[in-house]
Amino acid sequence: MFVEDLKSNYIGYGLPKKFIDCIPEYCESCGSPLEIGESLTGLHCSNPRCVDKIAKRIEMICQDLDIMYFGESAIRKFIDYYGITNPLAIFALEEGMDLSDDVSPIVSEKVISQILNKKDFLLWEYVMYANLPYLKTNARKIFQGYSSLEEAYIDIEDGGVEFIQNSLGIYNDGEVSIQAIKIYNTLMEYKEDLFDCIPNVNIVDLDGVKEINVVCSDEVGTPFKKKSEFYAYIKNEFKDKVHVNFLSSVSKSIDYLVWKGADGSPARYTSKVKSVESWNSSGKTDIPILTAKQLIHVLEEM
Repeated sequence: MFVEDLKSNYIGYGLPKKFIDCIPEYCESCGSPLEIGESLTGLHCSNPRCVDKIAKRIEMICQDLDIMYFGESAIRKFIDYYGITNPLAIFALEEGMDLSDDVSPIVSEKVISQILNKKDFLLWEYVMYANLPYLKTNARKIFQGYSSLEEAYIDIEDGGVEFIQNSLGIYNDGEVSIQAIKIYNTLMEYKEDLFDCIPNVNIVDLDGVKEINVVCSDEVGTPFKKKSEFYAYIKNEFKDKVHVNFLSSVSKSIDYLVWKGADGSPARYTSKVKSVESWNSSGKTDIPILTAKQLIHVLEEM
């Protein structure tokens, strides 16, 4: 609900007026009404195009793709310079362009060169990297198997919330899932954004290329200091042979878990490792736990 509505009925919530008066009604960045959850937590701007939200989503895209030198200050200047309302517009940047008048040409060149090298996606990856509400962890379940956004949306719009529920594996004995409703509404609200920017990326059609699901623990082993370095290496080295989906959480359906400690090297014993070892020991799964080097060897032998 809007903070304005809460203030008009604060007595019904048993709240002191002094407390209510302290809650701001409008976003400082864009002036839109602020919303607050029914539990009186989660104060946020009601405007999906608020500059703060756009900046944060671009920041998350850069973080997910390991794009360096494009921090909050440069992102804000980029948004102001081009009037950005769709974070996916970063993929429209081309060689020779500037991020803004206030960002040095050297930084612009560094950032744009990274973006140009990271524009190949499966369709579900494109949707996932858009960092839309409720889609971050669900894009793969909904869009996997599609290489055309048009075809995916035909099925989504024809099937409605039921299509989303089925994609997520939610079966509530005929009841409508609130999560599915939120995801469907998000896909409808941001449909134009996804379609506007998809010509600026390359949607990959696997076309017979083997696809495997891999989860990495916090450390993957030498020579990779960061997981993002390992992800980039795998995608570049094996893109014509196998497509590796790097997932964020373990499940019984993954193909491999990568962990620095798999060869006995000192490494933190994470919950991901504990879960997979527990499943393996109980006979529920047989998921190999490998170091980064060991997985590379496996991929080379495929």
